[in-house]
Amino acid sequence: MSRPDYPMSIARDRFGTWLHVTGLSLREVVAALPHCFDAGAFLVYDDEQLDCATSDGIKAKRRAGLSRRELTEEIARLEATAFWNTTEPLFENPTAVVWPADCLNGMIEAQGSPGGCFGLTPLSRQAAADLPEDFSYEHPSNVGARFSFLSTDDSATSVFVADEADLRTLVRHVVAKALSAPAGQTDGLDDVVDGLLPLLDGGVDIRARDDLPDDAPAQAALVAVGQWTLHSQWPLLWRDVPVCEIAWNGRRWTLSEIRHEPGRRHVTAVRLIGELFHGSGYLTRFAVIVGLPLAAAALAWAATGWIGGVLALIAAILLWPRFVLGMDWHGLRQRRKEEQKLRGKYE
Repeated sequence: MSRPDYPMSIARDRFGTWLHVTGLSLREVVAALPHCFDAGAFLVYDDEQLDCATSDGIKAKRRAGLSRRELTEEIARLEATAFWNTTEPLFENPTAVVWPADCLNGMIEAQGSPGGCFGLTPLSRQAAADLPEDFSYEHPSNVGARFSFLSTDDSATSVFVADEADLRTLVRHVVAKALSAPAGQTDGLDDVVDGLLPLLDGGVDIRARDDLPDDAPAQAALVAVGQWTLHSQWPLLWRDVPVCEIAWNGRRWTLSEIRHEPGRRHVTAVRLIGELFHGSGYLTRFAVIVGLPLAAAALAWAATGWIGGVLALIAAILLWPRFVLGMDWHGLRQRRKEEQKLRGKYE
């Protein structure tokens, strides 16, 4: 049976580091970095997409027929300004405040597998009180935050940390999770993290080996390097992949030197088929968009001569994208300029 993989990569700006990782939940981040959640307030964004309760007790009430509105009203009435419900709290902070204030009910429920984009940033109570009504959240640095959490679904997560020590702690947690490392077998993990950190710019994919005997004293994991920049698995059919291995030598965890092996071993057949269908659909759309006006111009040429064909081709080039496909070239250029300007603010 295939074991789950844990892809990781980092992106740095002048304020800190974003760790992008699959398989790291908010609950695990809180457990790994409890000091980041000692702030007096939480900045919340996209709260309207939070639709999964945080505790089994709340889920039971949902199954019993309580509507979401009734549930949130009941919890808010019982806990006043509590951030998370106290049945099975993610962390204890009974005096926490949330900005915007009307996000409190939404934040009583936390995102789960059906969820959407969910994020929160711990910050000081005074910073929350000073936020203007028209405040627009773009980056944790806008509120002087040292930490921020963003999840786009139940597994894909980005965590912003301003301190390198917090980054190391999170990477260590992911490595230990991928290895299923027992509590008493953590020696050497810090050295493994030291070896992995320089590789994270290109991305790594940690997958526990599934070819070890069941009575093996500890798990081992294969680390594939640089696959995040490929954006497709097709090049793996003819490329080599740099890999290293995390293994238990009887006393401590060690990270081997990088070696190269055929990328075919890292190919997922389902993903290749999915990419093939996606590419076929894209080529079909392209053929329709480009082929129809060219075919119309060719028919006009055949029916009226070269003058009519040239005029039909010019009309197709000028009018087809704008009036038939509804493409706003000016708007596209403006959006690209705005996106580039926004990226430049944090480089």
